[in-house]
Amino acid sequence: MENNPLRQQLAAMKQSFFDEGFLSATQFEQLEQLKDHNHPSFVEEVFTVFFKDTPRLLSVLDEALDNPKCGHRTVDRLLNHIKSSILSVGAIKLNDEVDKAIEHFEAGDMQLTKAALQPLKVDIDILKDKLVPYFQMLRQAGPFETADRPK
Repeated sequence: MENNPLRQQLAAMKQSFFDEGFLSATQFEQLEQLKDHNHPSFVEEVFTVFFKDTPRLLSVLDEALDNPKCGHRTVDRLLNHIKSSILSVGAIKLNDEVDKAIEHFEAGDMQLTKAALQPLKVDIDILKDKLVPYFQMLRQAGPFETADRPK
């Protein structure tokens, strides 16, 4: 175990994402494995795109749900796009919430669909408020030293 207090704090923060049910440990670790020395901030960039695009998609979805002329297919496509984005980052809690919205939509209740999106929006903000400081601290801590393989 790393004795560096900043590394210990980072590990505790990361564990809290999993313990609170926001993120899948497996998915997060898979994202971390995709980073390399040339792209050390890969995971942060993935979440930055997620936090930029998902609220925009939710706004478009809100407009679509308010528009009686908007087609079923458009709303379905938006919901599935949002679900896909959520799954790509392993946001378990958010996935459960979008599933509730999809259930209401499939039952034909646009008002309940829209209402089900409100906790999703709140939890996206909560997750962002948790991850932004984590990534800032991660940059501050610098690269994790690993042993070189013998040649």
